[in-house]
Parts: sequence; C-alpha cells; structure tokens
Amino acid sequence: MHTLLIVLILSACILLAASHDGGSEKGRPGVNSSVISSEQNPQKNQKDPKDFSITEKEQAGLTRIAMAVLDNHFAPDGDKVSLADLTDSFEVPNNYNITAGLFVTFYKDGKTRACWGSVQPIHPDLVKATVYTAEDALNKEYRHRPITRAELKDIKVQVTVVKQSVPIGSHHELNPLHDGLLLKARGKGAVILPGEASDPHHQIVMARLKAGIRPVESCELYRLKTDVYK
Repeated sequence: MHTLLIVLILSACILLAASHDGGSEKGRPGVNSSVISSEQNPQKNQKDPKDFSITEKEQAGLTRIAMAVLDNHFAPDGDKVSLADLTDSFEVPNNYNITAGLFVTFYKDGKTRACWGSVQPIHPDLVKATVYTAEDALNKEYRHRPITRAELKDIKVQVTVVKQSVPIGSHHELNPLHDGLLLKARGKGAVILPGEASDPHHQIVMARLKAGIRPVESCELYRLKTDVYK
C-alpha cells in the first residue's frame, strides 16, 4: 500500500514538471516564438538605402562649377535654373570660403573662347565668384565670337584665383608661366593670366595691346600671384 502511494506521488510530480517545461518552450523567443529580437537579426538595425534622403549640397571643384554654369547656360528653358539656385546647389568648403579676385577662361583647342574676371574681390566666396564670373564670360566677352552649342563637347575651362597683387619695377621680376600681370596707365588696364605669354617681354607687349596703351607710355606693373585650376 505504501509502495503504491509512493509510485502515484512520483508519477504526479513527473507529469507536473513536464507541463512546466512545455509552457516555457512555447514562450521562449527564438525557439517556438515568432518574435525575433533585433539582436538576433542585425539587418533589422540597418537602414534601407531607399530610406536615405540626399540633402547634402554637392561639393565640387571650381572647374566643375564653371562647367555646370556652361551646361546651364545652354540648357532648355524648362531645365535652366537661376544663378542663385545654381550657387546654392554647391557646398562652400572652408578653403573656398574666402574673397579673392577670380577669372574664368573657357578655351577650345588651346585657344581662348571666352574670358572674364576681376583682380579685386567681388563675391563673398569662391563658389559664388566662379558661378557669376563664368556666366559673365559667356555673356560679356566681346573679343571673341560667342560660344555655340555645337562647341560644348570641345570646351575646357580654367579658373584662376588671384591671391596677391604685388607692384614691380621691371619685367625682369615677372615669371609669365607662373604669374599673371596687371598693367595700368591713364585709367586703362589689362590682365594677362599665367601661361598666356611665353616670356616677360611678350607678357607686357600683350598687356599694352590689350589695354590700348602705347609702347612709349609709362605704366604701372603688378605681378599677380595666383592659383590656377584646370
């Protein structure tokens, strides 16, 4: 009798323990549960590419900005944007956040097709200066025939940033391959950019012809220290 009672008690304990184990298995995450934690699925924390919105302004070099102006200049009316909007589409990095004189030269086959600029700073940063100076080169250039749409694929650009204007007393102080020249007399003046002349004497002759200053007239000479971007 005692033996039978002990057997019944042991059987009841085994059945009770089994029922508890089954219940815990059903509720255990990752085993029988359909709930999967983010720790067990690392990709759950990764953002899908389509969820990213592109809000950063594009950072570009000065020559690329100038070429964007050229493309916009010849864009269909429905696709053309204002110069203000075009300027705002580019980020202004720290090294461009300066005021400086700037020239934009569009050329084809090594020959100038349009050039415009100023030795003195006009705009608050180099991005805005490049945008507006490039457009001026396309609209205000009077020494060369206007650039046509058919030429676009062959047009290249150079952006020259004027860092310093230094008065000099002689052409012997010029290095035309690296320095620009500003020549002034009687309210007239002309700029020859680096690389446009082969030697100092030629650089001064070019500047006199460009400004309409006779060879016998005295003039002021300034060496332009520049950064050239191609």
